[in-house]
Amino acid sequence: MRDAVLLETPIVRMGTHRGLLVLDWLLTPTKESIHAVSERLRVLSAEEPTPFPLLSIIDAAHPPPPRPLLAVLTHEINAYRDTLSAVAVVIEVKDLRSLAVRATITSLAVLSQNVYPVRVLSTVAAALDWLCADRRAPITATAESIAECFEPAHAH
Repeated sequence: MRDAVLLETPIVRMGTHRGLLVLDWLLTPTKESIHAVSERLRVLSAEEPTPFPLLSIIDAAHPPPPRPLLAVLTHEINAYRDTLSAVAVVIEVKDLRSLAVRATITSLAVLSQNVYPVRVLSTVAAALDWLCADRRAPITATAESIAECFEPAHAH
């Protein structure tokens, strides 16, 4: 999998980076942004025969989408269950609001019937450690390399 920016909007940035797919949610997801991500996943899944891990970074400063929209997001991601080897969701807990966002996402992950492992973590480094453990896909990304590629988007 080559490094590439697949989607860049004010809401989400999506790219492949050193063996994994990264979704960087800059704002609360919308139905349109979820469908845009799904379309890029469709194209990527046709190009990549080997399942790959997904790292989703959520900015907890913004409210989570309503549960029906979270269900749409889960449905869209699960449509590519044969393409994904694992999903790590990063929500850095900075205050009570971000703790609530993390609890919402964690409960949805637990209730979803995924064929791939899903874990909600508090740092990119912890997510990479988890994704690298017992995975067959080589991941050479580091927390620093992801920050270099994706952190500038948070400065908007």
